[in-house]
Amino acid sequence: MKVLCVHQNFPGQYLHLARYLGTQSEHQVVFITQRQDVELPGVRKIVYKPRRTISPQVHHYLRESEAAVLNAQEVARIALDLRKAGFIPDVMLGHNGWGEIWYLKDIFPEAPLIGYFEFFYRMLGADVGFDPADPITPDTAPRLRTKNLGHLFTHDTEPTRVWRESQ
Repeated sequence: MKVLCVHQNFPGQYLHLARYLGTQSEHQVVFITQRQDVELPGVRKIVYKPRRTISPQVHHYLRESEAAVLNAQEVARIALDLRKAGFIPDVMLGHNGWGEIWYLKDIFPEAPLIGYFEFFYRMLGADVGFDPADPITPDTAPRLRTKNLGHLFTHDTEPTRVWRESQ
């Protein structure tokens, strides 16, 4: 089985799975990450870095989203190179929070994508409103709603094939 994993903090939540699959000769594991200092036997690691930092002029609600798009673009470029080299994963796994998996279905529409959605931000009952040092303001709700953009649009897995058809 060919497995594509994506997590900027290699291996992240995929440590045990990647370690196990990497030791099995019948599996081919490719891991796209920003982390350079860790290796796992049998796992091909590809390190990426966004081509630029976020724009200082970007609205503060959108800073994390812009960073996520930059991550997603670079991961998509690597995925496209993998596809051109003949690597078509049987399954893709990745953390959604940093945007890295956002465009993978456009490169590999035939491969199932299993996203790790660690946290969905809400005004009540989650991580807001309990710390007196971080009070709720009129800015809080729209900022949190905007933080969920990636989770909301990644849910749509209908591939556009824009990346594949433009090549």
